[in-house]
Order: sequence, then structure tokens, then C-alpha cells
Amino acid sequence: MFDLVRSYETWMVEMRGLSPNTRRHRRFEMYSLLRWLHDHGTSIETLCLPDLDAYIASRVVVMKRRSKAHVISTLRGVLRYLFDSSQIATDLADAIDGPIIYEHEAIPTTIHRKDIDRVLEIARRDRSPLGIRNYAMLMLLSTYGLRSGEIRGLRLSDIDWRHERIHIRHTKTGACSELPLLRGPADALFDYLKCGRPATSTREVFVQAVAPYGPLRAGLHRVLNHAIQAAGVSLTGKRGVHVLRHSRAESLLGSGVSIKVIGDILGHYSVRGTAMYLKLASDDLRSVALDLPQEVTT
Repeated sequence: MFDLVRSYETWMVEMRGLSPNTRRHRRFEMYSLLRWLHDHGTSIETLCLPDLDAYIASRVVVMKRRSKAHVISTLRGVLRYLFDSSQIATDLADAIDGPIIYEHEAIPTTIHRKDIDRVLEIARRDRSPLGIRNYAMLMLLSTYGLRSGEIRGLRLSDIDWRHERIHIRHTKTGACSELPLLRGPADALFDYLKCGRPATSTREVFVQAVAPYGPLRAGLHRVLNHAIQAAGVSLTGKRGVHVLRHSRAESLLGSGVSIKVIGDILGHYSVRGTAMYLKLASDDLRSVALDLPQEVTT
């Protein structure tokens, strides 16, 4: 079982060059399938469509539609490898169906600007080194719509104080942006570097609050959720750092900023990546909505 998973991992790296995250999902899916077959007294060599249907039914029983679609898509990749490497005799990848997911069908979760301001105000009052650090991160998240990895990867050399610029390496696309270092984030960063950041040789801006003061590895979701709770703000829908990213896109869109410029700020490669935020302009969509004919409404 483990030998087959390791062979698949090697193939994904050497033949496909897949990202670590994609490889992790596919490794897990292959192991889950092999484990299920073993527990049900069968093997990969005799895998047939009824077995596969039974596995999928047990695997996605409590999942939502989008999660089910992701599992099916990942499983198809596993099955194609198993067929191409002669582990199974029949290509079963196209024989399994998943739920239809329409492009940009979900509306991103956002926070009202007044609630963001309240979260920032409450966070600003915490003058402990940890509080100063968290406030600076929240300012960057809310101002520039950064991803969690972009905050963690920000280095001291990325802040150009003389020219009031900040250099962002976008973790998802690999693109780089040079953005204006606005007064609010600049003040929060300066305060953290002066009063909150411990003495360390680490070149990342934000470091752990306890020794050995290495770069942050995780925790931004926890920082945001704690700040939201402290401010007494209630959210509906998804939670996490991306909520501030969506909110920033919404505010830019509402201010009349073009989709192209919003994409440049957020680090998207193409307009397609930014198009999802058009759904946030609900007031604009209502203004262009057509009235239903009278015979339809009566």
C-alpha cells in the first residue's frame, strides 16, 4: 500500500511537477481508496465500478457539494495514474460522476466596513507586543487584501520606507506587486518594528511572539477570529483571512476601481481570477435588473 503511494508521489513530482498541496490531496485520496479496499477484503487489482461507487458513497456521505466535487476530481487523477501504470485493467476515471459546480457560483463572504473598523479599533488598544504585532497584520490584511502566506512571507527588505512602497510576493500565482505604503499600515508596521518585534536575526517581518522568535508558520486565522470575537462582530458564511480579502475587493469595486486594477492589487494573473468579485456589486446589479413583464407577475 505504502509503496504504491510513494511511487505515485515520485511520479507526481518527476513527471507532472504538481504542487505540494495537490500532491498531498492526491496521496491522501489514493491511501483512502487502498485502505477502503483492504478493509472490504478486496484489492486494487480487482477494482471494479461497483467497488468504486461504494467507496465514493462512503467517502462523501457528509460532504457538501463543492467538497464532493473536489474529491471526485482528485480521485479521477488517482485512477488515471493507476490505469496508466497498469495497476488496474480498466480506465475508470471517466466512469464516475460528481456534482456540477458552476464557475463563480458562490458569493464570497465579506465584512461590513464599519465592522472592520471596529475590529481594528479594538485590536489597536492591545499594547502588548503580541497585540501590536496582530494589529499590524490586521492592518495589512484589511488594506491590501493579502493572503495569509503573503503576510508570513513579508520580509524586512520588502518595505521601502524611503519611497513609501511595499513589495508583495503573491503566494498563489507567484506574481509580484509594488504597492503604495499607505499611512495606516505604515504606522502600524513602524510601531511593531519599534515596540513589538523581539530582537532576532530572522528577516521575515512578522515573527513568533515567544522564543526562538522564528518566522510565523500559521495562526493568522486564529488572530483574525480572536479579533472579531473581541469586537463583538458576528459573521455569517465562511470565516478566515480571505474574508478581509473579499471585503477589500468589494470596497474597491464599490469605489469604481476597474477589475484590472483590483486584480493587480490582489495579485491575479488574469481578469478571470477577479471576475468572481463582480457578484459583490449587488447594488449595481439591482440597478440594471429588468422588470418582469406584467403577465409574469400577475
